[in-house]
Amino acid sequence: MKEETRVHLLDSNIITNNNLHKLDDDANNNNNNADEAAIVDSLNITPTLLLTTFFTLLGSLSLGFTIGYIAPVQSEIIEELGLSTSENSLFVSINNVGSAMGAILCGKLADYLGRRRALGLADILYVLGWLSIAVAQDAWLLDLGRWMLGVAMSICTFVIPIYIAEFAPQNLRGGFVVLYMVWYMIFVNAKMNYRLLFQLLHFCFFLGHFILECNCIFMQLMCSVGSSLVFLLGLIVPWRTLALIGIIPSLVQIISVFFIPESPRWLMMIGKNEEFEAALRQFRGAAADISQEVFDIKMSAEALQEKPKVSLLQLLQKKYAYTLTVGIGLIAFSVLVGVTGVLAYSRSIFESAGLSGITGMVSLSVMQLPSVVLAIILTDKCGRRPLLMISSVGVCVGCLLTASAFTFQVFKQMLC
Repeated sequence: MKEETRVHLLDSNIITNNNLHKLDDDANNNNNNADEAAIVDSLNITPTLLLTTFFTLLGSLSLGFTIGYIAPVQSEIIEELGLSTSENSLFVSINNVGSAMGAILCGKLADYLGRRRALGLADILYVLGWLSIAVAQDAWLLDLGRWMLGVAMSICTFVIPIYIAEFAPQNLRGGFVVLYMVWYMIFVNAKMNYRLLFQLLHFCFFLGHFILECNCIFMQLMCSVGSSLVFLLGLIVPWRTLALIGIIPSLVQIISVFFIPESPRWLMMIGKNEEFEAALRQFRGAAADISQEVFDIKMSAEALQEKPKVSLLQLLQKKYAYTLTVGIGLIAFSVLVGVTGVLAYSRSIFESAGLSGITGMVSLSVMQLPSVVLAIILTDKCGRRPLLMISSVGVCVGCLLTASAFTFQVFKQMLC
């Protein structure tokens, strides 16, 4: 009898302890869910925000694809179409002519059409340009396609960072935390340990916010991804097929343009107040309180309109000479270094140096991404000016070594 009573009491204690543990687990799960909801609300991250960011950044992928297209397929195009040296040079360089023309028009287009429709126009030019190259049987159609790609590149380069900055939440202004999406949509749905999830959230949030603090840097990262991708694909697919592959990101973005909201700030600036608030609510969520942000945007727009407009002639005044020289000089010298030319003729350069063109393409595609990531990491640690000076020295040394190597090769051939 005593043994039965003891067993009964032990069983009761076990059941009671199990129930207590279950209640504790339920309470912890409720607290965890509340914490996750609070984090999501504080970040103002919605599916519309995520998808719009993703579809917008496809333009940077197309930009990188366009820049890197020439290098792996140049010799193939010359051989198939019988291009002369001058025709090939025009095909390579006319992209820059299109970019210059697009740079003049992109600001007015973005203000007149809106950010979303300007992206759509760039995508149409991308599609037409790639189709012209894919079906080309002579040089003029190649040049036309390459010119259209240049115009599209300029429009995307101008519109993408402005569009993202205008719809991103204020606490994430300048970029958007893409890595947070991975955490929330994958890790939260998986039944992982909560402490680990919370640490992963902070890690992903830090990385994403750091990378996207300047969305121009993130655009450069996406551009490098596109260039690396085309370098690798160009080694295994024909040049016409590669041009058709380049259409894919633009087609996806064209479809997305019909569904993603317009920039709330642009709608506000053209006086569409109802559409402005509707677009902002799409980005922030139906339950979000947007009253303060609506007020801030209206005040910002009014302050911008009250500022006096500055003409081109006024910019040429002596007091702006130093600022203009530094600003334009930095951009001009970064282009005049010739990096686009080196990329366009990289396969020929490697082959002229006695190396395999395939090895050169693979090495370029592998080295591009780490170099951009390193620049992102060092930008805030070292500062812009020191990093610019150090990288300029590196560019000079690289160009000097490359020129010296080919000079010695010419002397060696002359002596032999």
